[in-house]
Amino acid sequence: MLIIGCDFHTRYQQIALAREETSELLVERRLDHQSGDGSPHVKLQDMEVTIHIPDDVARRLSAAGADVSRRALEALALEGYRDQTLTLFQLSEMLGLSRVATEDFLGQHHVPLSEIEVADLDREAAVFEAASRRHPR
Repeated sequence: MLIIGCDFHTRYQQIALAREETSELLVERRLDHQSGDGSPHVKLQDMEVTIHIPDDVARRLSAAGADVSRRALEALALEGYRDQTLTLFQLSEMLGLSRVATEDFLGQHHVPLSEIEVADLDREAAVFEAASRRHPR
């Protein structure tokens, strides 16, 4: 079986492919998100959504100076991540946050980073530990 690991960062992603049986590291690549001119390689179209809410609800939601639009965006993003419609990277992009800030955001809302079994985590850790011993940085 092959194990694929991917670590997303704001400007690049690190990808590794290892064989589980032998812990052999087959591929390790860094993929930059930015082109030479600083623009993203792929830019998806933004979508604007309008939500109609009663005035009294809007006043209550914005009473403490809260940005109602931001709160709605965050709620939509959280729900998309919870139901696995959005990846961590997509959540980060949607909210305009770094990976660390996105992880903090999820923690503040008591949303786990992922549902991973302990056995899966142990197996992946062992594979990458073995690979890192053969290819120290």
